[in-house]
Amino acid sequence: MSSSMVHETMKHFLRAEQFAVIGRVMTDRSRWDNKDQIPDLSQTSISIIIHPSVGLPLLKRLYPLPLTSASSSGASTNSSKGTETTPNEPRNVWFQPGADDAAIWEYVKERGIQDKVIGHGACVYRDGDALLQEMKDELEADGKGQSRL
Repeated sequence: MSSSMVHETMKHFLRAEQFAVIGRVMTDRSRWDNKDQIPDLSQTSISIIIHPSVGLPLLKRLYPLPLTSASSSGASTNSSKGTETTPNEPRNVWFQPGADDAAIWEYVKERGIQDKVIGHGACVYRDGDALLQEMKDELEADGKGQSRL
């Protein structure tokens, strides 16, 4: 996946009302990427914890919240592949570095959803602030005024 495609996929992810984060929970609070308070994940969105630790629950089902009409408009066809996608097709998914593997990317490629899945070492934590600022600047340049970013 090209870096510009990853960049756009991350921006889409950051705009999403519902998303999935798939990764490992670390207990080492000295790491730069593990210093924030962990929110109540059941109230934020979808989270998948591969290795349960620090008392966080494992995901029980993939879509615990009802899909909004904006995010689920029925089945559609992926024109590049001719495959049908459904409202429950994975989208707005971030595999944290080290949480994905070749089998996952084979599935992503087969389904034609590369533009909906972040992985291969891409890190929303590392790049998120710069992307949010870029998105805010784009909205202001388009004359859309204040953003929710």
